[in-house]
Amino acid sequence: MADSLTRQQALTLLHKLGNDDEFRKRFEESPARGLADIGVPQENIAGFSPAALAPVKLAPKEKFQQLHGQVTSQPTTEWMCMIIPTLRIDQA
Repeated sequence: MADSLTRQQALTLLHKLGNDDEFRKRFEESPARGLADIGVPQENIAGFSPAALAPVKLAPKEKFQQLHGQVTSQPTTEWMCMIIPTLRIDQA
């Protein structure tokens, strides 16, 4: 099951990214470590694409809180990709 999380894993991840500053810092440095911290098995993490596991600058906590609410209200049982909302600053 490459690049996928269960519904509960997605909810846990979104909750921690929306509320836990220490977890956010660790996740920005190593998404793989963050996934392991929330209980995603190592063999599942190994199936994620390298781009999904690269260090990232996260979007504000409010974005993850909003996404958590959306996932909570949907009956989906599995999320098929890991695309983390990020902050991008274009320099002209």
